[in-house]
Amino acid sequence: MSLVDTGVPDFGDPADLPHDSLSDDVIACAVICVAFSVVSVGLRFYTRTRVLRVLSATDWWLLAALVGSCLQSAFFIRGAVNGLGRHIWDFKLEDHYYEIQQSAWFCLLWYNTTLTLVKISFLLLYIQIFTYRKAGLVCKGMLVLVIVAGLYGLGVTFTNCIPLRASWDLSVVGAYCHDTPLWWVNTSLHVFTDFAIWSVPIPQIWRMRMPKGQKMTLISLFSLGFVVAFISFIRIIFLDELHREKDPDFTYAGAHFGYFSIIEVNAGITVAGIITLKPLAHRLFPKMLRANSLIMLPGENPPTIGTRPPGVNGARSEGPAGAGTMAVESWEMSKTESDHVEAIPTPTSSRRDDSIV
Repeated sequence: MSLVDTGVPDFGDPADLPHDSLSDDVIACAVICVAFSVVSVGLRFYTRTRVLRVLSATDWWLLAALVGSCLQSAFFIRGAVNGLGRHIWDFKLEDHYYEIQQSAWFCLLWYNTTLTLVKISFLLLYIQIFTYRKAGLVCKGMLVLVIVAGLYGLGVTFTNCIPLRASWDLSVVGAYCHDTPLWWVNTSLHVFTDFAIWSVPIPQIWRMRMPKGQKMTLISLFSLGFVVAFISFIRIIFLDELHREKDPDFTYAGAHFGYFSIIEVNAGITVAGIITLKPLAHRLFPKMLRANSLIMLPGENPPTIGTRPPGVNGARSEGPAGAGTMAVESWEMSKTESDHVEAIPTPTSSRRDDSIV
């Protein structure tokens, strides 16, 4: 089936119909959401390059996701300029159908692509910071699932109609277009991986040996991801209504669906930036955020976000492997240097805890 229906029934006397428009709201939503993402990713890169002086693959995947988000929002804006958000009786659909439909297809393409990139970035970060063997296996398994789901979404998108041009060009006849169930599989995979990915860090943080207040702070930060999952769930509700009711005023009804598509993608990017900003916060507000060191036995502490991984950019480890001495690990910067950041030493023990609570 095509992304939107094309029939324009007789709605009756125009004087009895509403004439409000959501087009400006769609544009504002796209611009504001992208602005949050740009600021969040910009602060993350500043923290990683200027404060911690280390970048990794997870950062570059997130930057690629930001590019995808900008492209998605650009096509939503193009759709709004051509009638998305307006009532179908307030403009000539035949004059704008091509642009609306084509924009909808590109929005779907970049929605699927960007969400996949964000999830890959998160999972690579988890693999880097959670060193328990079983946690690593879970994250790697989730990474494979996310990649497969992403490829499925791209496959369904690029074969939405055969030939693809039929997705937005009414002059193409005799085309095959996917039935709705294929799209629901794609949507279900996104929602499942959302909840699964945001659930991974909680048991890992819960079993860390650290002050309760710090533990709850970490859990709260990572739980921001469930906001993204909740937005995804709301998006499904609007999508279901759009398909069930088959509202002939689809250009207006589709705007609500578009809101949550934009918000979901950019919320994920914003959360990915926020959870890495604690070192920057400590540099800017050293008196408000006191250092919260935590004591752990060697081999029992996965590195926290914000510290450099051992052996990267001069980060150093001290103490023999498996030593029974206590080690101190923290998100905070060393206070002995004011002009640069020094990573807090971490143990080099190869022992890993094999259980996940």
